[in-house]
Parts: sequence; C-alpha cells; structure tokens
Amino acid sequence: MKFSCATTDLLQALYLVSRAIGSQQALPILGNILLEAERRRCTVSATDLELSIITNFEARIENEGSITIPAKAILNFRTVQ
Repeated sequence: MKFSCATTDLLQALYLVSRAIGSQQALPILGNILLEAERRRCTVSATDLELSIITNFEARIENEGSITIPAKAILNFRTVQ
C-alpha cells in the first residue's frame, strides 16, 4: 500500500476514529486503527465493538491495500518538515 495525501486530512481522520478506541481492550486488535487505500480514497476506521467510527478522504493511491496500525504508535508519530 502506498498513498499520498495532505497531512491535515490524515491527522484529522486519525483523531476522529481514535475516539472509538477505549482504554481497556478485551482484544489487542481493538487498539488498532485500520487504514485502507483504494481507488482515490483512503478509509480510516476503528471500533471498540460497541462503537465504530469510519471516515475517508481523498488521496493519490499508488498501490492499493490495507493495514492495521496500533493507535498509540500512529497518533504519536510526528512529521519532520
């Protein structure tokens, strides 16, 4: 999976879906955020099995795919400019 997008679009989507991630997860996968890139959209989602939040934004997709990333890791990621 490889895509390009505006940093603000990605961060806004990540912070929105992170609201669905609880502090105590029964399953480790529930602490992850799902990123899916296909066609010209990137979809970001998270769930705690009671609440799911899904959002998407436009992106330039070079290779379609999907991945789950631990929320703590991606929300603490900082870009260097």
